[in-house]
Amino acid sequence: FKTLHGRAFNQSDHYMLPADDDEHSRLDMQHLALRLHLNSLYASKHLVDNALREGQNPPPAVLDVGTGSGRWAIDMALQFPHAEVIGLDLVPPMKLAETTIPPNCRFEVDDANLSFEHYKDCFNVVHVRSADQGINDFESFLYEIARTLRPNGILLLVTGYPVSTPF
Repeated sequence: FKTLHGRAFNQSDHYMLPADDDEHSRLDMQHLALRLHLNSLYASKHLVDNALREGQNPPPAVLDVGTGSGRWAIDMALQFPHAEVIGLDLVPPMKLAETTIPPNCRFEVDDANLSFEHYKDCFNVVHVRSADQGINDFESFLYEIARTLRPNGILLLVTGYPVSTPF
């Protein structure tokens, strides 16, 4: 980490937002706002429910790329206790007590700009929310993510680009 104006930042040249408790609190609020807006953790409920149905062999698995505070991953682990949920980010979630993490959820520190070869055909659902500003080559990133999906797996991509409109 490096400190700038009293805030902690990771050493990545690609992700410019802080990586500290204040930032994770902001991400928690963003998570709550999106959850309230969708009235769910995700859109396309029937597709996610089908992809994560119980009784599959191997058991269903979820990857949350750019997990931030980890709230989405934890909520998914609670909603689908039969599924393995992995939250991946450049830094681990900082505000979580070990007791709040369900046993089917874990967090890994990794760079989404690197290969996902070690996750080939591992996930039924991959979630990427607002992580695009930290991605070097978005087309290559999507290719790598596609390789992590099992047959009939789905990608939940939540992103937005600011658009300036003339007045």
